[in-house]
Amino acid sequence: MNALASIIHQVPGRVRFRVHRLTYDQGFAMRLEELLIAAKYVKKVRLNCWSASVIIHYQTQQRSDINNYIISIIKRAEKNNNIGKRDNNKKTQNLEDWSSLTYPVLATFLSLAALKIRIPGLRLIAIFMLLRAAFPVVKRAYNSVIKQRKLNIDCL
Repeated sequence: MNALASIIHQVPGRVRFRVHRLTYDQGFAMRLEELLIAAKYVKKVRLNCWSASVIIHYQTQQRSDINNYIISIIKRAEKNNNIGKRDNNKKTQNLEDWSSLTYPVLATFLSLAALKIRIPGLRLIAIFMLLRAAFPVVKRAYNSVIKQRKLNIDCL
């Protein structure tokens, strides 16, 4: 078997693979899911990144070498990984992390200024800036609870 993927369990029409890379590479997981869904003989795909497994339901009458076919798709998902692109994405992510601090920092300075300087409307601007800074956190908490049905740190 392949070091990239190994069969955990198989019955006619369904196979479960262990793919360790799913636990730490979301881009790979998305590419793999897209490729498997688009595959000709695959009926249903379910990825579980926490357990590093992929369950694939397939048409039993169509291919006798379905395991090799799926492994070739997993290899293709592996090959589509561009290292340079990943580095650029990492730099972009770092830049986005710093730029996401703009509103909280501005809200903090406006709040402190509103305490010291009595300018009409400055408190109102500081409140709106604080709400704008909190919006991404509220959005992530909403997505976590409503869509993913999980609690995360943003819910606190």
